[in-house]
Amino acid sequence: MALLARPVEVGLEQTPVLCWRWRVDAPLLKADMDTKAGDDYAARVYVSFTLPSSELGFMLRAKLALARSIYGDAVPDAALNYVWDNRYPIATRKPNAYADRTRMIVAESGAENAGKWVEVRHNVQQDVIAEFGSEKARLIQLSVAADTDNTKEQAHAGFAGFHFVAKDAAYSFQ
Repeated sequence: MALLARPVEVGLEQTPVLCWRWRVDAPLLKADMDTKAGDDYAARVYVSFTLPSSELGFMLRAKLALARSIYGDAVPDAALNYVWDNRYPIATRKPNAYADRTRMIVAESGAENAGKWVEVRHNVQQDVIAEFGSEKARLIQLSVAADTDNTKEQAHAGFAGFHFVAKDAAYSFQ
């Protein structure tokens, strides 16, 4: 797995829509987001959040504290993964096979656009509300990855042009 992460601070109330371009040489063949053994993606974009403690129950706060004691402070309260999948249609949403505080959202699927730059727009604020019920989530990190550690396949992906815009803003990558 190759991952590049950076902290970000974005006011999702003003600029909730994440835009980017990405490409893959090919989708993975053996990946299956329903299983741990298949939890791989030719390309994925992570957005990680902190949530108000009032929205996290005692057990969840304890679980997150334990995870952070093992893995460090980089463990977020919640995360969305926009993925280039191999089998599920665009807009499919599923829980992550490993982490119950991570949700997978298929942003591109299949081989039809492999080898091409594909433009993507997702309303991150709407997605975090839909997946975690939080209107006060604070975006803290943006990451990109190519992930083949479970299927042992190879992936090559490119990412470009990340930016946040207002909900109704038109944007062109030209």
